[in-house]
Amino acid sequence: MPANNGLLIRRQYDAEILRMDNGHMNLMKREINLERQAKWFRYCFFGLTLFLIIMYAIGESLLPNENKTLSLEDIRYSDSIYYVDADGEKTEIFTPYILDDIDRGETYTLELDVPDEANRSDTIVFWTAWQVVHVHNKNTGEQLYSYETSDSKWLGNNVTSRYHAIALNEEMRGQTLVFEMSSDSVYTGIVGEFFYGNSLQVWAAIMAKEAPTVIIAVLLNVIGLGITMICEVLGKFVFRRHLSIANLGWTLTNTGSFILFEAILRQFLFKNVSWVSYLAITLLLMIAYSQIIFINEVQKMRHQYFFSYCIAILMLVLFGVYIFHFAGIVDIIQAMPLIYTVALLGGVCILITFAIEFKNGFIEEYSFAAIGFVIYFISCLLEVAFMFTRMANHTGVVMACGLSVYVLMSVYDGTIRFIQTEVDRSNKIKVGEQKSNFLAQVSHEIRTPINGVLGMNEMILRESGEENIKNYAYDIENLGNLLLALINDLLDFSKIEEGKMEIMPVEYELSSTLDGVISTLRPKALEKHLDFKVEVDEEIPEYLYGDEIRLRQIIINIVNNAIKYTEKGSITMSVDKVFTEHRKIDLIIKVTDTGKGIKKEDIPYLFDAFTRVDERANAHIEGTGLGLAISAKFAELMNGKITVESEYTKGSCFTVTVPQRVVRKEAIGDFEKRVEKSFKGREAYRESFTAPDVKILVVDDNKTNLKLAELLLKKTKVQVTTAMSGQETLEKLEKENFDLILLDHMMPEMDGIQTLEEINKRYPERAYPVIALTANAVVGARENYLKQGFEDYMSKPINGKALEAMLIKWLPSDKVQIES
Repeated sequence: MPANNGLLIRRQYDAEILRMDNGHMNLMKREINLERQAKWFRYCFFGLTLFLIIMYAIGESLLPNENKTLSLEDIRYSDSIYYVDADGEKTEIFTPYILDDIDRGETYTLELDVPDEANRSDTIVFWTAWQVVHVHNKNTGEQLYSYETSDSKWLGNNVTSRYHAIALNEEMRGQTLVFEMSSDSVYTGIVGEFFYGNSLQVWAAIMAKEAPTVIIAVLLNVIGLGITMICEVLGKFVFRRHLSIANLGWTLTNTGSFILFEAILRQFLFKNVSWVSYLAITLLLMIAYSQIIFINEVQKMRHQYFFSYCIAILMLVLFGVYIFHFAGIVDIIQAMPLIYTVALLGGVCILITFAIEFKNGFIEEYSFAAIGFVIYFISCLLEVAFMFTRMANHTGVVMACGLSVYVLMSVYDGTIRFIQTEVDRSNKIKVGEQKSNFLAQVSHEIRTPINGVLGMNEMILRESGEENIKNYAYDIENLGNLLLALINDLLDFSKIEEGKMEIMPVEYELSSTLDGVISTLRPKALEKHLDFKVEVDEEIPEYLYGDEIRLRQIIINIVNNAIKYTEKGSITMSVDKVFTEHRKIDLIIKVTDTGKGIKKEDIPYLFDAFTRVDERANAHIEGTGLGLAISAKFAELMNGKITVESEYTKGSCFTVTVPQRVVRKEAIGDFEKRVEKSFKGREAYRESFTAPDVKILVVDDNKTNLKLAELLLKKTKVQVTTAMSGQETLEKLEKENFDLILLDHMMPEMDGIQTLEEINKRYPERAYPVIALTANAVVGARENYLKQGFEDYMSKPINGKALEAMLIKWLPSDKVQIES
């Protein structure tokens, strides 16, 4: 490594920091520009709204009336209508009218005379609010009309509000019609309007009055469903997250359905009007429910628990009302005041959170939506006031108007927030890519000296005969591997944060994976005088399909964690399986220790990144708190999970469950014997092969790395030629032939990938493999190098055994003599 390499790293670091600062300044400029655009957006929105209001006011107040449609006043029954009391005395009334002295359930009587000009095409139409109605001809005693729903509804005594029609003819001219009505609801004693005329005229006028309500209801349903479907599709397939506006769509749909079910014309739209009226009550609470969900998401769930109680109350009241109704205790209509009150209380709860958010400075995040909701809430109060006025024809249109304002303001507010979020997300991605590139560069620079340190240390372990020197070397090896693990964890965590971590499933041998874990960690356990037990179900399939690298990393992290936090006793790793489907199993690895254990209140934070529970008690234990967090993410990516059971001061049990596909049903067999054979102590190094006729070319711009490669392969008798640049590599290939090339990536002037491209261009029929040997060990590096045309990949620091295994795999078999 050049002497000025530290200065070079420092300069690169300063340059990277400067670049990130510039990126931050650009981000701030974009935020300022976005805020300016948002202000103009708001000004234009208010300007257009004010323009519409002014234009409407001019048209209604200053311009002539062009409305030539038939008015209800033109067909209102103009002759006398009489209320007949119990003594037979008649009192003239003018509809609509309220008889205050009528008790619930009491029948009252009205009389009116059929006009002298009545024809067969004429009709008398009248509206009643939750009244049982019977009509007969006083002169002839003929029953003309009857309306009650005791035989067509489920329990309860009340009927629904509706229009009634009495057909007339010439014979009825001047005769008296008697109307007997009763109600068991809050609408007792209400006398609705009476209309007389040609049936087409009457119905046209009534439709002109009531149809707009139905049209509004249908539009709300269509728009609401449209918003919901679009948001759900976009959220799932485009943005990969839930869009809160979808809940606003449900509010529109619920409100539209409520208005439709409450509209007077529902009697022409639905078969059983009584049942539809009950559904309207349910929808009233569902409106409040969807509002709470929407506001909760807009407020980023800062009041989640408070809203949970509100929703629980809504559900309790709803099902309580139905239970009491079907039990015959209280009619649903009698519970209407309670239903409206509870629905409004949901709105009050939202207003309370607005007050808290305003105090804490969060209301600016959704100020338009908050103002819109206040307008909507006021419109709901007006609607309830109309309902309890009794005389008003309560339709929900006022509420729909308030809701429309609320939706427009919320959509506008949500659009601004969405644009801001996407800009922030885009900037985070760019900053994340800068961070990844920086980490990759730092990783390469750190791995280069570590490669030399660990490589030379391996030569000490191979060649030193002094036991104390070997012990020192073992300590260097462990500390170096710890530093490498830290670098790997940081790189992995960075990729997980960016969502770029991918699972790469392959066919693998389970016994080989477990061997690797045990050979790595058994020495650590022995150093602490811990009993390391391994229990493997003999029936587990040996050949599986899954991400073997991630699985190995999970197990190593869990076992290593157990060793670190266990001072005495044992570590037990058990491996089991559960067959789930054909050729599929859940692989279950349990790691049980007799260590410190974990406090119950600390367990929920165990898998948080950079978090170490019980920090004060464990301050002397090495680690960053990344291992478990990364393991949990890996398990989740593999559709698995990690659970933990622990008793403080007595030990813990971590259970890893990951689904794997069975390649072949051949069982793993007696794994214990294999473990015992593998760990009888640290064996002295012995080369795994010799190949005196093999010539390999090692390319690296660092002299220490070249020297290390020569030393590691010395006993294999392989002929090693070195080169320090891409150009020198090409020159050596012109002069002699090689059986294999180990090629570094990051070199000055011509890097490894460019060198490989030139080799392939000059020697398209080459028979020797080119293997990437590099300190670039970020996630996805192997796949990238294979994609670039390398036959294989090996990361630094170089492990002697792994290097020999790589050479055995790729060197001509007739030139390699395997040592027994």
